[in-house]
Amino acid sequence: MENLPHGIKATVIQKKDQQVLLQTQDGQSLLWPCGLLEGVEVGSIVSLVVFISEDIDQERSRFSKIFLNEILQEN
Repeated sequence: MENLPHGIKATVIQKKDQQVLLQTQDGQSLLWPCGLLEGVEVGSIVSLVVFISEDIDQERSRFSKIFLNEILQEN
């Protein structure tokens, strides 16, 4: 999944209340709901991807193809 467009890697710095504190590689901080990052622990690296609304359907289709190809290659 390294070929994701518009992607930013971030590290989980802290889990607090119902939020996770993320820090991007350039030092920016971001609070994210815990429910959207289930199973992550402090120190985990996550990839954040941003799309404009007009691109969502196209990217959803592209992601589906990528995931399907990964699944088929594993078997």
